[in-house]
Amino acid sequence: MQRIVPRTSRIIVVLSLVGLMSTITMLLFAPLLKPWPKVLEGTLYLQCFLLLAHYPPVQQLFASIPKSQHRVVLCLGGILLVTQLLSRPQQTFPFIAWNMYSGRFAEPTQYLEYIGVGPDNQEMVIPIGKLFAAQHRTMFWHLNHLLKKVEAEPNQLIRKKYADQHQALLDVYMARFNELYPEKAVSRVRVIECTLSRPAPGVKLEVTRRLIGEYPLS
Repeated sequence: MQRIVPRTSRIIVVLSLVGLMSTITMLLFAPLLKPWPKVLEGTLYLQCFLLLAHYPPVQQLFASIPKSQHRVVLCLGGILLVTQLLSRPQQTFPFIAWNMYSGRFAEPTQYLEYIGVGPDNQEMVIPIGKLFAAQHRTMFWHLNHLLKKVEAEPNQLIRKKYADQHQALLDVYMARFNELYPEKAVSRVRVIECTLSRPAPGVKLEVTRRLIGEYPLS
């Protein structure tokens, strides 16, 4: 017996297909400014959802899930969609964007260098990652994060609070460094912001350095 598809469902499927093709065309070829690419991306996911929702095997699969778990499935799907649109993995971890491993090389790429200065003004790069082997990633991230907050915070009192926290954490690092390398003991640290140029065929990578500040140790 031939199954009769409701007219409303057919109209929704046709409109979703037309919208899907139009959205993909705009994303690929139209010069869009923020936030329109994300708006169209969200629209694209909505159209895909409408198509799947009217596909009989998908309906049967969803119906086979216990009703008590329907909300859980929908909530997880919503969270994954929001994290994809936000593209802020540090704030939404462990939920991350689906394309985080296929994104293009960031432009520009920035990182920080910590240069220790001894009493004789001899400079040396501080191996931050080797000072606390187990927690170096978390502590190093907090160190950089606090420094960015200090630079970005317009309120003087809050900026001083972040600066004091950064100084205290830096003192912990440098005390550990002087303990491990007493022959290379440092009395102050220079923080350098390094900007790496975007790679291109036949072009040599260049690093631009900017002094953020010099911090005496407590």
